[in-house]
Amino acid sequence: MAARGVIAIVAFVLTALPAASEGVESRFQMLQAGEDVLRIDTLTGAIDTCGAQGDGWSCRRVVAPPDGGRDVEAAQLREALAERDRLKSALGEIAKIAAEAIGEPHPPVAMSDEARRSIDEALDVTDYTLRRALTIYRALLEPELGVGATQ
Repeated sequence: MAARGVIAIVAFVLTALPAASEGVESRFQMLQAGEDVLRIDTLTGAIDTCGAQGDGWSCRRVVAPPDGGRDVEAAQLREALAERDRLKSALGEIAKIAAEAIGEPHPPVAMSDEARRSIDEALDVTDYTLRRALTIYRALLEPELGVGATQ
């Protein structure tokens, strides 16, 4: 029962502190209170008492944030929307720069029939060479693995 009194006093003192402060590295601050731990949300001002229960930990709200956390959530939403608008604007600028750098699309290059035949011939030779190399590779693996060569 004395622990509950300490929790109430600590909760009262902490609710008098500003709900959010600049330079806070962590959103939550933990304080030992007997066998339990006080979890203080430095963003909203909410205070929970947490302790071991059964197989895990359980937390119970001791002090609710003054506005239920709505003001903080609204501020975070405004910040997120402002960031989204800033990023959309930056993306538009990047798109303009890219369009200027690329310029007008170039028409496809006309290729002579001789050039097309040369490319087709090179592809046929490459295809034959790769298939032959694969056949040799599988033939070398057959004795080691004790399996028949597959295609």
